[in-house]
Amino acid sequence: MKPENSTADPETDLFGNPLLPMKDPRGRKAYAKSKANQKLVVDLRGGGMTHGKIAIVPGCDEKTLRKYYSRELHCQVV
Repeated sequence: MKPENSTADPETDLFGNPLLPMKDPRGRKAYAKSKANQKLVVDLRGGGMTHGKIAIVPGCDEKTLRKYYSRELHCQVV
């Protein structure tokens, strides 16, 4: 007597539907730093805006702003 699952196709589930690749639901996607945002942060900081207000423009948190744009935030505009 053969087991029932011995002839099952490994590419289908128990109901015969094709197996789909699993989506990766873990965590938030990483922030994408861009040249346009770098220039924007430099311009806004040169204009005297605070870190909290600057973070709103590229749509990130203040911590994320400091992490990705630390050089731009500390540059001196002459």
